[in-house]
Amino acid sequence: MDTLAAMAFGGEPALPETMTERPIPRDQHIITPNMWSAILVNGLFIAFLCTMSLITPSVRTLFLRDGVPSERVFLTAFFAYFIFLTNFNALNARTPKINVLDNVTRNRGFLAVISLIFVVQIIFTYLGGSFLRTEGLLISEWLLIIGASVIIIPFDVCRKIFVGRLSS
Repeated sequence: MDTLAAMAFGGEPALPETMTERPIPRDQHIITPNMWSAILVNGLFIAFLCTMSLITPSVRTLFLRDGVPSERVFLTAFFAYFIFLTNFNALNARTPKINVLDNVTRNRGFLAVISLIFVVQIIFTYLGGSFLRTEGLLISEWLLIIGASVIIIPFDVCRKIFVGRLSS
């Protein structure tokens, strides 16, 4: 995952407004307070969402086969949910701006890697079988997973607004 993320973020284009900023002093921390905020707040939020998905009995009832909750389908959906959450969070991480899609089309490598992660995850669920212990999901289940995982984007927008108000 780190290799793909490095490839995705490594191609981020130099923006004109960035190129006019003064250089960062050598003794300044690499990870800024805003980055720490994103790492900690979003990490805890993702951990909370995943934990709640695992311990809330009613979530399992959303993944049925033949009218009965299926543990294998639930765990496949959970795995996809976690990957989709972190993949959508990559949009948050690539810019400190409120608009997570700002200049995203200028980094075709980022779009290719993020798309590849989504596609591979979907393929794994259908072809993983007994080797990966996965089960193909229904379209309605995929829509549920996508809807539940995209929540990380507005959550991080709220974090960015809050942190922005604190720092100004």
